[in-house]
Amino acid sequence: MSIQTGNPSIKTVIKRGVVSVGAAVAVLAISTIMGHEAHAAQHQKFQIGNWKAGVYISDKDGRFTHCAASANYKSGIELLFSINYRRHWSVGFSKKTWNLTVGNKYDVRYQVDRGRIYDGTATAIGKDLVKLNLPARSSIFNAMRRGRMLKVAAGNEVMKFSLTSTSRMLKSLLNCATRNENLVVRKNNGDPFSDNNASNDTGGDPFGSKPQNGDPFSNNNASNQPNNNINTANTNTRNDADREARLAKRRAKWQGETRVRAETLMKKVGVNIDFVDPSEKPGLYRTHDSVWFMGRYMGTMRVMPSPDMKRVDSALRNSAEKNCGTGRFNSGSKVEYMAGTDVGLRTATCVKNDGKKWTTLYAIYPRDNKSHYVLTVFTTKEGLEKVLKVGERLAQVAVSQVTGNPIEKRNSSNAVNF
Repeated sequence: MSIQTGNPSIKTVIKRGVVSVGAAVAVLAISTIMGHEAHAAQHQKFQIGNWKAGVYISDKDGRFTHCAASANYKSGIELLFSINYRRHWSVGFSKKTWNLTVGNKYDVRYQVDRGRIYDGTATAIGKDLVKLNLPARSSIFNAMRRGRMLKVAAGNEVMKFSLTSTSRMLKSLLNCATRNENLVVRKNNGDPFSDNNASNDTGGDPFGSKPQNGDPFSNNNASNQPNNNINTANTNTRNDADREARLAKRRAKWQGETRVRAETLMKKVGVNIDFVDPSEKPGLYRTHDSVWFMGRYMGTMRVMPSPDMKRVDSALRNSAEKNCGTGRFNSGSKVEYMAGTDVGLRTATCVKNDGKKWTTLYAIYPRDNKSHYVLTVFTTKEGLEKVLKVGERLAQVAVSQVTGNPIEKRNSSNAVNF
């Protein structure tokens, strides 16, 4: 089959058989004109599966710029993902044998598995690195997390990358960017990470022998960010790391704890549920410790580290109203005595401007003298009366698990159908 000019579809390119990475490089390779580029220094590093990741700060003023992760492939190409302080995300491709002109742009097409083909424009931001800004679409983000193979067409060739562990990696990067958005670190004179020569690749393993001296996804305007965030200039790196470790340990404990309680709860009421992996719904797992589906409903459980039920209830109402946006929002609450303790029940309904609607019930009950459990039932398919009935039944069983007191008797007419 003859090689076509222009930008063929990825499907067309793949049909040609074995991909020549060398030819793909030749399409991009041009003479070098190095321009000035601001760089970021690695502040912290961590690993997610086969991905080496880190938190990056501006080497000029110490402000957080982005979180990035990279993996090296047998082709010699390094694949990189980045999410910056504005939650903009991008993907990059680097190979030490490339010789690109900084600022040049290249039309590319990319596809995950057999999904939709997207057009994009990659920019050379280093002599051996191109960066492709990705659209802020959940469909593309989820495809990158769930997919098995990323295919990128440049000219008449295509490069393939196995998306191993990207579910956990992208979720971790998003959490990293959210957690560090206000981070400012005092600049240390003579910091070895502030070397501006990002193209000095020593070869070999890019994760070990490659200098961590200027991450390729650095935002040129990072040092010009307005100082409208909390100033944490005196943050101690070790203290930050210790705090993050403690938070991660606590969250892991809560996730395990709530999952066991949810499994026991659903066995008690005789309902089969499917747990959602944290990597599949990273947004939900920022605010919930366990998430599952049960027929027409979604259920969640979380630990709220507050001894004040009213305060927890107020936070839930405010969050629900915010999620409704400009739609029509209604909410109400009451306190019920269940299995020997007071339980707060909060309902929330929303009708969006486009007509879509959702209904939620929150059950708030004591975990210990310092925290509460929140059991949530959510649906877009049932009305308030049905959701309240389902939620109250689950809450009775859940509270009984904690207090050890018997569940109030219910008439058979009140049985819940999930």
